[in-house]
Amino acid sequence: MGIAKLTFAAFALIAAALPEQAQQVTVAASAAKPAIKRILEADNLDVEALPAREVAERMGDIRQGAAPAEFWTAYRAHVRAWQDYAHAKELVRNADPLTGPSLDDAGEIVAARSRINRTFDDVEAIAKRYDAWPPRTQTRL
Repeated sequence: MGIAKLTFAAFALIAAALPEQAQQVTVAASAAKPAIKRILEADNLDVEALPAREVAERMGDIRQGAAPAEFWTAYRAHVRAWQDYAHAKELVRNADPLTGPSLDDAGEIVAARSRINRTFDDVEAIAKRYDAWPPRTQTRL
């Protein structure tokens, strides 16, 4: 009889804890969605009109807030790709006019553009999992 009461008490405690855990998950998910949307809205830049360095700097100024770590990690990789792209473009722009940019410099631009698109795909996939997609525009090249 004592074991049955203990078992019942243990199940009652577990059952009482489950709704609280579910509620915590719901609260975390509900905070994540607006945080991701805020980041994507701030990221909503005219990448065709702005210099790549300015795009990278503006994106770099965006803060994580309540965005989940997995989204933030993907977004920061996307920002780094933009920073690499801006740097590669500056190398080409500052190349010696007589010799021109090196093939390595031009290759860095192509590689960085590819990383921009690939990292944006990652950001998009995570945002979709949180039902925080689509933004008004996309920062892809």
